[in-house]
Amino acid sequence: GSAVSATSLTASSTSVAPGANVTLTATVTGGVGTPTGTVQFLVNNTALGSPVTLSNGTATYTYVTSCSNLGQQNMSVAYSGDGNYAGSKGPALTAAGSTQMSNGSYPTNPLIVSVTSGSCPDFTVTASPTTVTAPAGGTIPTVTVTVAPVNGFTGTVVFSATATETTAYVPGFTFSPASVTISSSASATSTMTMTGITANLRMPKMPGRVEPGTMFAEKKSSRAPWYLDGSGVTVASLLLLALPRKRRLGGLLMVLLAAALIGGASGCSSSQSSPSTTTNTNVYAGTYSVNVTATYTSSTSQTTAHSTTVTFVVN
Repeated sequence: GSAVSATSLTASSTSVAPGANVTLTATVTGGVGTPTGTVQFLVNNTALGSPVTLSNGTATYTYVTSCSNLGQQNMSVAYSGDGNYAGSKGPALTAAGSTQMSNGSYPTNPLIVSVTSGSCPDFTVTASPTTVTAPAGGTIPTVTVTVAPVNGFTGTVVFSATATETTAYVPGFTFSPASVTISSSASATSTMTMTGITANLRMPKMPGRVEPGTMFAEKKSSRAPWYLDGSGVTVASLLLLALPRKRRLGGLLMVLLAAALIGGASGCSSSQSSPSTTTNTNVYAGTYSVNVTATYTSSTSQTTAHSTTVTFVVN
């Protein structure tokens, strides 16, 4: 069909504990006559069971919650359409406020069912130390990340890290091991190492290449090359050879005088343009705020993630 249909969705409750049942009700309306056909209920855009046949334009589905679906669950429903009406999807997203977001759009109100509990198996993640200082000339200390099970949690937790830095350099991070498996009430640990930068003092390896640590740069002398410094003496010597024998003694005196003057000028120039050394600040110095995340993925592809923050201060 080509007629426009409208599909809406409601839930019997939007905040429940694991084990509770939530009744989802879909309603499809149109301009002329009652829509027929089926609707497909979805959670987080994944189908819940099989399509349900409409009865007088409505259909229901019982959503069973558990510890495997903790958190916010986005509910929606898709109408198949029939001979009169085109398909549609609901609920319609309505404006949640008048404040425009940075991308130009406005916040909306989707249908969210929150499943919360303090009794489900879970885990915590902590880091020690939470602030790391790396002095110039020293190595960057490692951080110990600890995963502790809660309410009998078991499973494999994978680590990752991202940094927000005050410098132009993005560091890397390695974990040893990259994941831990919890099989009892005992906690498990991993060591996180900051990579890609150091706080050691180093000289640059290649001209124009930035290296970690304090950089030393030598200012080049502005003294003229030897072949330019000696050009006056060279020309005077050539003139001496071109003079007749009887006039060479006077010419020789002129050459010696020219050499003395040029030598004095060169000496002044050399003393004023001696090489100098300047020291630049460590290009990696700054503060790195690192978000360490531990993620568990269940057999049903449900993910649980917890994070902690570590601050690195590189001098």
